[in-house]
Amino acid sequence: MGRRTRIRPGRAPLAAVALALLAALAACGGGDDATTSPPPSTPTPTATATGTPMATPRSSPTPSATVTPTPTRMPTSTPVATSTPSPTSEPAAVSTATPTLEPTPEPTPSPTPEPCEGVECIRTAPGAFEHKTWEPGGEIDWSFGYFILSTETGRVEGYRAEGYSEDEWGLPGAIGVRPWVRWAGLLVNRETGQAWEWAPDSLTLLAVSPEHLLFVQPAEGGYANFFLVDRLMGLVAEFSLPASVLGPWHSHSPHARFAPDGQSLVLSLDALSVYLVDVQSGQPRLLYEG
Repeated sequence: MGRRTRIRPGRAPLAAVALALLAALAACGGGDDATTSPPPSTPTPTATATGTPMATPRSSPTPSATVTPTPTRMPTSTPVATSTPSPTSEPAAVSTATPTLEPTPEPTPSPTPEPCEGVECIRTAPGAFEHKTWEPGGEIDWSFGYFILSTETGRVEGYRAEGYSEDEWGLPGAIGVRPWVRWAGLLVNRETGQAWEWAPDSLTLLAVSPEHLLFVQPAEGGYANFFLVDRLMGLVAEFSLPASVLGPWHSHSPHARFAPDGQSLVLSLDALSVYLVDVQSGQPRLLYEG
């Protein structure tokens, strides 16, 4: 007997059938879909006459699509605009102006009074005195001055020279014979308010009456010049006598007093001689000589 050759069904026919079914399904699902390609049909192995089983070709695995990884783009960090802080505005430097040192002006020396003689030395002095009136019972708020009390009205009048302190006012020299108030080289008429001034070093007021005043000025050769003036400082008479003028309160300086009627005056020189002067004529008459 000849040798029987048995052909064992392998796995290849089943795979071919599966592929055929898949192809049919793909054809029925719509041939317009170009994106789905049926897998290539695997040829069905044919039994050879030699009886040697054909090796069932293994289906090549469909290569998986190699996914090229898209490089992850790192988000570009947008630089945050850091606002550069404005420099803190420093307080403006206070410009200290350097003071220009100017030379200290030298004090202006007091003008030297021009040499004068007699009544030429007497000048008007508006505002030389301060004047104030207090009603009866009123408080006197001046600490110094020359005060006149009216026995008829009870009012008090006060006078004091401008620019002088209390200590200076206390020095001898303040006199008051109506209508005059005098201090040192200043004189005011209380009735008219007119005031005058003179340099006490060159001219000395010796005596006053309501209508006349007597001044004296040193002269050469041991003499002194006397000037009798009216209440407006107009010259009435002038005469010279041997005398030493050492000061208005010196015992050997001239001293004078008007008579109560104002028509004559008594003049004492060096405490050794006494003269009587007639106001109308302005002539001195010797009364006593020691």
